Amino acid sequence: MKEPGIQKTTSKTTDNRGWKITSRDLDILVSIYRFRFLTRQLIEWVFFSSAEADFDGRSSASGRRLQALHDAGYVERLVLPMLPGAGRAPLVYALTSRGADAVASRLDIDRADVDWVPAQNRTTPFFIEHTL
Repeated sequence: MKEPGIQKTTSKTTDNRGWKITSRDLDILVSIYRFRFLTRQLIEWVFFSSAEADFDGRSSASGRRLQALHDAGYVERLVLPMLPGAGRAPLVYALTSRGADAVASRLDIDRADVDWVPAQNRTTPFFIEHTL
């Protein structure tokens, strides 16, 4: 059932052969787990700021990696509602079950010890904004 006010985006089925999750990807997943929701801008600032000198390069690199994580099923992408004329809504990333499995592996803990369930992604836009 779709939550009111939050748009979940779906990805096209892509061929992920040859794609491998990186150490930085795992660090991104751990951060999303710890903070519950993160915007693309926050992820870009923390994990891509030193990788590319210019803004466009950072933005493209972060966008490609987050798209790959989304396509591979590690993160769910949410779009918060915006008032008309207020600009583009920021993409918000949340963990999926597959992402929680990767977090457990990265933190070297049992999956049962990862304090995350899918219901945590079903919340109101106001709560997401508060959490961010």
